[in-house]
Amino acid sequence: MGLAVTLPTGWVEVASSSRMRLGTVRLPRVEGDTEDGELSIIPAMGTVEANVDRWSGQFQEKPVPVLSTREVGEFEITFVELWGTFSPGMGAGGNSTPKADTLLLGAIVRMPGVSSLLFFKAWGPRKTMDQRKPEFEEFVSSLRPAR
Repeated sequence: MGLAVTLPTGWVEVASSSRMRLGTVRLPRVEGDTEDGELSIIPAMGTVEANVDRWSGQFQEKPVPVLSTREVGEFEITFVELWGTFSPGMGAGGNSTPKADTLLLGAIVRMPGVSSLLFFKAWGPRKTMDQRKPEFEEFVSSLRPAR
């Protein structure tokens, strides 16, 4: 199934740092932050719960995730929010240095008739990501079959 989304104004698609990624997007930093946010789009296997646990494990504090689920068209989407000191891993531009005060906004998409999941995983400085949260939710909610 081909999919399409609408990129919010100001977000910039960039070359992916990993062949596992379907896409990478830069979320411009807000005033006062020194780094941009980053969004990766990745297909994955496993359960929603196992993947949320894995994301939580990328934080030094192992935070309890804030979860919500909603239907968007024919898709079931679990929204995830985590905050703390984040280690993005080697797939994040080769930079695995832990980042304090990071907010991760995730969306795990279950598509009808498909066994794999689709991840939209955005992270960055908390101030930037707090401001980008409504845009992230609009972006994920724009998901639709490609025509």
